Amino acid sequence: MGTRVSTTHPAGTSRDIPGAVRRAAIAIALFAFAVRAAALVLFPEYVEMLQRQRELRNIAISLASTGDFANPFSEPTGKTAHLAPLGPFVTSLIYRGFGITHRAEVVRGLACAVVSATACGMTLLLAFRLGFERRVLLLAGFLAAIAPTGLQFCSDLIEPDAGLGTLFFICALLAFPWEPGERGEGVRAILFGAASGLAILSYQSLLPPVIGVLLCAVILRRRMHFSLVAAIVVCLVILPWSLRNRFVFHEWVLVRSNFGLEFRLAQHPMGDQLGATLPLIHPYANARSLSLLRQAGEPAVYRGLLHDGLEWIRQNPKLFVQRTVLRIVLFWIPLGAGIHRTLASLVCTVAAFGGAKTLMRTNQRTTLTIASIWLTYPLVYYLVPGYIRYRQPIEFTIYLMAALEIIAILDALRTRQPSTD
Repeated sequence: MGTRVSTTHPAGTSRDIPGAVRRAAIAIALFAFAVRAAALVLFPEYVEMLQRQRELRNIAISLASTGDFANPFSEPTGKTAHLAPLGPFVTSLIYRGFGITHRAEVVRGLACAVVSATACGMTLLLAFRLGFERRVLLLAGFLAAIAPTGLQFCSDLIEPDAGLGTLFFICALLAFPWEPGERGEGVRAILFGAASGLAILSYQSLLPPVIGVLLCAVILRRRMHFSLVAAIVVCLVILPWSLRNRFVFHEWVLVRSNFGLEFRLAQHPMGDQLGATLPLIHPYANARSLSLLRQAGEPAVYRGLLHDGLEWIRQNPKLFVQRTVLRIVLFWIPLGAGIHRTLASLVCTVAAFGGAKTLMRTNQRTTLTIASIWLTYPLVYYLVPGYIRYRQPIEFTIYLMAALEIIAILDALRTRQPSTD
């Protein structure tokens, strides 16, 4: 099929973004905020879901009341690295200003809406940086604004850590040198590294795609200096938190400590049936695990759970492979998420893969860089119990590629229509 790739200009620097594109990004951001604010007003259960976001909320309350990043569970367990720091820290600022009140939860929801809406507007700017034409820009921003997860589950309103991670990751990609002739490599590397470090401190799962993008810069673009400087800056941004963990736990914890817990929840006879495994394992629902945390500390307990999970895999390799394949499918096609959300996600995902194939014909380096994000980010989620919200930090790449394919298909259909002259 003679599909035309909707790219009409080389990727430019941030200074090249014209005023019309900036205004369109602001309009998309305002529209996205209106959608999310309306969800908060029309569906009060979102505020209740914020109150049930237990680990993050408990740590934020501890920060607001005592200044300690501690106590993520139903009873005090001391200092923690159970979550990445930025989400609880930002939430604690809201609690300090508004108290532990219903009004504070509403403000939390609005703050999440602002972060998510800003990311939607910046998705449009990123589409311009990738060289996409104006119709693709607008459609990508619109899809992000009315995201399937946003309309059906609105994870944007209850996941400040994922929202911040998404925003900082988009900022990093805006600084990335997409074209060979772009200047200011040193400044770009510093900006990319700083934004990537903040993304990882918001959502640790963004570490693999950051590494993947830097490797693409070296392999596909010969940007060794850029990648080296950016990697150093990433390490410098993360280092204070890692040193804090080293001081607290007397061993190195890069950002989060809880992978062993999540891994064991999946590598268990009950598998991904969280209603069955949570009471048996998770400290929030299991008194024995809570007691062990107090006695031995998070890293030791979670390391033991990781060992238990690996032992279960050794004893059940075939079942492990079956469950992993199912989790891979469910990451990309959330079959249990309700018919409307499943269909919307399926259409977007299929269109995104088609868009990547379309773009590959004219811009292999950009396509492979985006593909590296798709390849590296989900790896950890193929090993732990899955939720549709886990896809949120890379969802914007789905909308970018889906918009490209939709416009390409529309152009192809238009050229096939017989002339009426």
